[in-house]
Amino acid sequence: MIKKIKNNLNKKSNYILVVCLIIFSISLTTKTLQNDTFYSIAIGKHISEYRIDNIDVFSWHNLTYTYPHWLYDLGISVLYNLAGMNGIYLSTIILSCILGITIYFVGRKITKNEITSFVSTIATMVILRAFITARAQLVTFILFTLEILFIELFIQSDTKKSKVLNAIALFAIGAFIANIHTAVWPFFFILFMPYIGEYIVSVLVPEKIETILERITLSRNNNQKFLILVMIICIFSGLLTPIGDAPYTYLYKTLIGNSTTYIQEHLPMVLSENIYAMIIFAIYFALLIFTKIKIRLKDMFMTIGLMILSLFSLRQFSIFVLIGGLSINLMFSNWWNEKSPQDYEFVLKKLTTKTGTIFIIIATILYSLIFFIYNGNRPYIDEILYPKKATKWLKQNLDVENIKLYNEYDFGSYLLYEGVPVFIDSRADLYTPEFNEGQDVFSDFFATSGLTTYYEDTFEKYNITHIMIYNNSMLSVFLSKDENYKTIYVDECVVIYERLEK
Repeated sequence: MIKKIKNNLNKKSNYILVVCLIIFSISLTTKTLQNDTFYSIAIGKHISEYRIDNIDVFSWHNLTYTYPHWLYDLGISVLYNLAGMNGIYLSTIILSCILGITIYFVGRKITKNEITSFVSTIATMVILRAFITARAQLVTFILFTLEILFIELFIQSDTKKSKVLNAIALFAIGAFIANIHTAVWPFFFILFMPYIGEYIVSVLVPEKIETILERITLSRNNNQKFLILVMIICIFSGLLTPIGDAPYTYLYKTLIGNSTTYIQEHLPMVLSENIYAMIIFAIYFALLIFTKIKIRLKDMFMTIGLMILSLFSLRQFSIFVLIGGLSINLMFSNWWNEKSPQDYEFVLKKLTTKTGTIFIIIATILYSLIFFIYNGNRPYIDEILYPKKATKWLKQNLDVENIKLYNEYDFGSYLLYEGVPVFIDSRADLYTPEFNEGQDVFSDFFATSGLTTYYEDTFEKYNITHIMIYNNSMLSVFLSKDENYKTIYVDECVVIYERLEK
């Protein structure tokens, strides 16, 4: 009878918390589109018309293109054709809700604790809110979270059928990531490593050592051995793409290229400038040092490994928050239950009362309104960030197909969305020699815009006819004083110069 009452409490509390998570996830969703969304619309349209032809038609450099997230681009283009930017915004809201609910249920599956899983999910979503926009990364966040779920389920499987089904699910996730966001496909395998590492330790280390390491729980599950086989099989999921060997080579080419030198998300983390990182790292080590909770060895491998990756590349901090957050959630849950298990039951009962339900929902709505008002009132296209007015003038007054435009890096994606051939855009890797031998447009752009290379040499090299840049940039200061350049358009953010014949 007591167990039945507890199960009913769990179900009711789940409904309450899921409703709150949906409200909160909607409020976090960013309405304003980012660089990646603009080029996804254009590239998806091109794929639907010409399929994957490995030709870049959006710049005027005659480059080859690998379409690293072709499936996501195609999906975004279909949504745009059906419902315009409203369709893209709605899809982002839906994906945001799916992400929030997935994090919560995976955390609850691991911890068996609704309260800590809810709080952990809210914290994770707040930290990741900059990524909750129409980008392929939002989809891969969901898939990585599901990967952890199916790895856990595989290890816990007690029948051959369940092992096979979970292995198939993992293979399918690998195949989806290879097509949706090729650049992060190798991280699919990194998430296997802590589990396999724990298995290797369990084989090599005598059981007696567990009496010494009292706080570390070491699983000796035989299913972990078969997890190695599953990971090896999943390597072949990268073959199920129309983009050749890109899943196996794309990240490597990116890392050895020069784009990582200039793109902020690829740079090492400056810990003093990242308040969230300092707080989370401090919480994690405080739980390790000042509590007596037991920690799974695989969770220690996972959190510390992802923490190290975050320090080497700011981009990996989002993965640390997403996946490492699940491990920290388990630590909090164990700490709470060991300290006072009855408190959990007390809070659960209070949540499921009428007063508790109303309080939680109202509190969530009020807190969510802060984000919702901010995000909901923003435009789809931020005219401070993107040259909307300048592009309209450009298309009305110049033959954009027959000029060679030098443009700001951040303008490129919007320009190609508007059908204007670009010098460069935020598909940074496309413009490096690792992806197009003999071409280094990326370096030439940053050297020119940073004035480490004489701008006229670059413009002569590429036969530039027009320049669209920020009107307060250093390059603009020099061009405005150069008699060989004529200002033909200027607004509060953008200036367009015509390069005159000498």
